[in-house]
Amino acid sequence: MMRRLLAPLALIGLLVGCDSGSVAGCVGPLCFAGNNQSTCDDTGQCLCPSASALDLALPDALTTLRASARSCGSISEASASSLVWDATLDAAATAHADDMRQFGFTDPTGSDGLDVSNRVAAEAAASFRYDTTLHQLVTDGKSSLSDALDAWVATPAACSALMSRDVSHAGLACAGNTSGRANVVNRWSLVLGGE
Repeated sequence: MMRRLLAPLALIGLLVGCDSGSVAGCVGPLCFAGNNQSTCDDTGQCLCPSASALDLALPDALTTLRASARSCGSISEASASSLVWDATLDAAATAHADDMRQFGFTDPTGSDGLDVSNRVAAEAAASFRYDTTLHQLVTDGKSSLSDALDAWVATPAACSALMSRDVSHAGLACAGNTSGRANVVNRWSLVLGGE
C-alpha cells in the first residue's frame, strides 16, 4: 500500500524538478529551466540564472512589484515608479554575492566589514552618484528571481526598501555553485539606489 502511494509522488518529483536536459532530483529547492529560473548542474545542485537573464528580467520584475500598493509588515506602502538597471549597482551586487558565496554567509555586511555604500563607491570611483539612498537586500537558497523577490517582500524592512520612492536604480546578482561542491547554496544580492 505504501509503495503505491510513494511511486506517484516520486514521479511527480522527477517531472517538476529539472528539465529533461538536466539531472533529476535536485538538492534543496526544486530547479526549473526557462525564463529567469535556475537549472541543475551535474551534481544536482541548483544553479543561479545567468547574469544577462537577471539583468533583463530585473526591471520588469521590479516594475510589476512596485506598481501596486502593498503592506510591508504593519506599514502601508504606496505604489512606486519603475526602476532601471544600473551597471554600478549591478557590479556592487555581484561583488557582494560572490563574497557571500565564497565565505559561506548571508548578510548585508561583507566579509571585509564593508557595507553597501563602500561597495558602490568602490565600483563608481570618482563618478559616485548614489549618495542619497542605498539599500542592499540579501537572501540565500532561492532558485529564481521571483523566489528571491517573494522572500524580500515577506520581510517588512526589505519590502519597504523595495517600495521606497527614494530609489530609482537597481542591480542584482546571484552567486551559486560554480565548482560542483555539494551543499553550496545560491546567494542573492540586490542593490537599490537613488540619485
